[in-house]
Amino acid sequence: MLGTSPAESVDILLVLEGTFPYVRGGVSSWVNRLITGFSEYQFGIIFLGSMREEYTSEPYPLPENVKYYAEYFLYDVNKKTPSRKTHKRAMIDLIEKTRTAHNNIKNCPLHGHNNLEIRAFATNFGISEYDFYASKEVWEYILSCYSEISDQPSFVDYFWTIRGMHAPLWFLQNALNNAPSTRIVHCPSTGYAGYLGSLLSNHRDCPLVISEHGIYTKERRIGSSSFQVGSLRSSLPRIR
Repeated sequence: MLGTSPAESVDILLVLEGTFPYVRGGVSSWVNRLITGFSEYQFGIIFLGSMREEYTSEPYPLPENVKYYAEYFLYDVNKKTPSRKTHKRAMIDLIEKTRTAHNNIKNCPLHGHNNLEIRAFATNFGISEYDFYASKEVWEYILSCYSEISDQPSFVDYFWTIRGMHAPLWFLQNALNNAPSTRIVHCPSTGYAGYLGSLLSNHRDCPLVISEHGIYTKERRIGSSSFQVGSLRSSLPRIR
């Protein structure tokens, strides 16, 4: 792991997914030139990767004006999931808040306004990682969402896609809580980086810039299909 002395604040916080400093060329070269070209500014970097073992190449050396660096591997199957079960009544309330937020997401493009409580997303609506994997209430909510799909895919595919795409959220919560204050957040991509960037922008009350736009859902679907489901399954608690 690369490291810098932790900074309490930076001028520009970059949220980089699968690029600099581990991947050579392309966006990484552009990011490196951006940082070195603006040496008068202090940069922070949050790197988001998939699994740690996928990043074995020699990373770019961090420029001197990078004052904060943290990395999070979103599909690290070796991470231990804390065993903390929430009371059933409380879980039902949290699920209802989540359901309302999901409905608001669906309706935002239709009504042209935003009813989302972004700060609730920053805490994953209070649902712990353990409860997401193991609680009966979350299981029943997943079943409910699946039943609303008119052209239903295979439930096995749906279930593991839901788990796979939500698994990184608790890494992102840690990244948000540990990030320095900043004058601006810059994400060279959407996806998890853009999602974390929006949370940081809201939490730090600063502008968000997204400068590149890929067809992220297709990229993530390809990644999910090659993900070792067996490894993830073996590391998760059982639903109770």
